[in-house]
Amino acid sequence: MSASGNGGAAEAAYASPLASLLPDGHVRAGTVVSAGGDMPLLLLLAAGASVGTVGWAAVGMPYMGALAAQGAGLDLASGMRIDVPGRQ
Repeated sequence: MSASGNGGAAEAAYASPLASLLPDGHVRAGTVVSAGGDMPLLLLLAAGASVGTVGWAAVGMPYMGALAAQGAGLDLASGMRIDVPGRQ
């Protein structure tokens, strides 16, 4: 989901509505997450995990909308979406 995260002001400024449900209040950087087809939940988890990181990637999610991702808090400039990853 993301390259690295060391905490800091950016993470402190982002308060996820899911914080009370997650270990340590957030998804750790580098964690692979599935939400069972619930796109809004997945986008919220990704937004929380990507705060203070170098970047994020969404692979094999052709129906993920850029506006919905941005609305959930993902920085589109630091992300990459690969709709069909291919065989390798």
